[in-house]
Amino acid sequence: PKTAAPTLTFNTSGFPSGVNGIYTKAIDIVSGSGHETTSGFNFKVDKANPTVTVSGQLASGSGPLVGPNPSILVDATDTHSGVVNSILKVDGTSSDSVAQTCLAGGCSLSGARLVANTGSMSNGSHSYQVITTDAAGNQTTVSGTFVLDKTPPTADVTADILDNPGTLVGEGPHTFEYDAHDVGSGVA
Repeated sequence: PKTAAPTLTFNTSGFPSGVNGIYTKAIDIVSGSGHETTSGFNFKVDKANPTVTVSGQLASGSGPLVGPNPSILVDATDTHSGVVNSILKVDGTSSDSVAQTCLAGGCSLSGARLVANTGSMSNGSHSYQVITTDAAGNQTTVSGTFVLDKTPPTADVTADILDNPGTLVGEGPHTFEYDAHDVGSGVA
């Protein structure tokens, strides 16, 4: 008996963007003696990107001022193949991610918290991207900028009771003077 195991390639690039559904492909096989058989299979096409919204420290306004290790919350849905992961990149480098197994399709992320690791980053302006992927490989990217200020403010305080530690004081008035400094974001 002779056997054949050809590879058949099926390309979904001809489907328009956003087309989704279950399709059937039939294959007719004919032997050298003329006997014929048909075999088929179903497949699902998902060419739609996930829907993604972000909130939290990094996403609060245009270029928000943030302290060390700010976070962003991700809500993502994909009704066809399901959301499998979201990745947070800061200045083009992966910083955090969340992944899930979505075997049945239609899985979503709700309030997934991603943290920007700012340990080695300098103060100043930075960019972020949240890249969310569904099981079919479709991606949605949400991006923005933020200003990092990791330096805490300093304060110099003087007062008559501070100048004489351990001194008992009676009823006031007592005065305090302070001078506060913050080279990054200023003092509120």
